[in-house]
Amino acid sequence: MTTSWIQDGDTIYFVFQTGTTLKERTFDGALTLSDTLGPAISNTPGVYFLGEKRNFYCIDEHGVLQDFQFDDEEGEWQPGELAAVGAKPALKSDIAVVAGPQDGGVQIFFQHVDGEIQSVQCDATGAWCSPSILPPVEPSADLSIYAINSDAVIHVFYTSQDNSIHELVFGNEWIDSKIPHTESALKKHALKAVPYEDGYLIQFNQFNDVDEEVYTVYKEEVTLVGKYHDGVFTKHRDAEGFNEEGAKPVILNPSIIPRIKKP
Repeated sequence: MTTSWIQDGDTIYFVFQTGTTLKERTFDGALTLSDTLGPAISNTPGVYFLGEKRNFYCIDEHGVLQDFQFDDEEGEWQPGELAAVGAKPALKSDIAVVAGPQDGGVQIFFQHVDGEIQSVQCDATGAWCSPSILPPVEPSADLSIYAINSDAVIHVFYTSQDNSIHELVFGNEWIDSKIPHTESALKKHALKAVPYEDGYLIQFNQFNDVDEEVYTVYKEEVTLVGKYHDGVFTKHRDAEGFNEEGAKPVILNPSIIPRIKKP
């Protein structure tokens, strides 16, 4: 199973799991042999972050948030120091990572095992701080969460208990707001967001019977992009303008995912 993937130019990196061992392969027209990261609990979340080096964040065999960093000189993955912080994410909720408020640092958002959203960050030296709790909100169980840093302002998008999407924005303090028209009876997952024109384009997936549908939200307009059926993505007939000049883009092209799902 693929735990996470990220695209850097024409190259796709993806991490998958064999037993409790995380491994990475690279796709740039052909698949490379796998490199080993280390152990993690099976079927738990993981997320890439591309900074000066390639980083991966996931949950270790003790249920603690951990990090790995790819050493280009040695050509192998090395464990980081995040596990020493002792942060304990919910095992079925997403992990979000974003460039932090300090140059060279990162900030990670996750749902704690007790249910609240927490954050942990490091500075440019790689030193991690203790987890902090975000303001009281009502996140869903098995949380989907995504964070972006736009003009040095951090935005955290997450799924709420009523299946709507909320946004937490940090200025002098965290401010929470609901994205209009996103509440529904169906649970959302695979949340993504990017700055777009004078707002934000949000993408999410939700299951409808046997199909997994992909939607975008922009300025209170919810649009069906396409759907997966038996692992194959098909663009919706009303979304033909997507990715054409002057039209709203799909954030992450879903059509590449089935190719790398089963390495």
